[in-house]
Amino acid sequence: MQREDIARWAQEWIDWWNDRDIDAMLAHYREDVRFESPIAELVTGSALVEGKTALRTYWQRALERIRPAQFVLERTIYDPDTRELAIVYVAELDGRRTRVCELIAFDAAGRVIRSDAWYGACSHDRAATDAVAAFLAAALHDEAGGT
Repeated sequence: MQREDIARWAQEWIDWWNDRDIDAMLAHYREDVRFESPIAELVTGSALVEGKTALRTYWQRALERIRPAQFVLERTIYDPDTRELAIVYVAELDGRRTRVCELIAFDAAGRVIRSDAWYGACSHDRAATDAVAAFLAAALHDEAGGT
């Protein structure tokens, strides 16, 4: 992929999330995709989600619990040698903001084979970051049947 292709793909990825279009996202993922996230652990009991079907289920359950959600792209970093893309964005969830970085690995055909998500501070507002973390943990823990 060229730099222009990566920039376009990253913005489309953000747009798919903002539109809540899971089908558009998954059209670019391999059947044997591996996704890892601390939020996935709250929903599924495991930080690692394996396979497109399991990823669809996880994303559907997470999106049901998080309304409204808006992602704003900050920047991308791409390594053509490893075919890895880091998408850095701000997630605005129910009026709270947190910075997220997703590291996405592509196969030779340009399909996502692996993705890892990390969540962190945003705009030096520790209280807002803590509020987002608490909200996500509570919402997703409830969805997973926790007490």
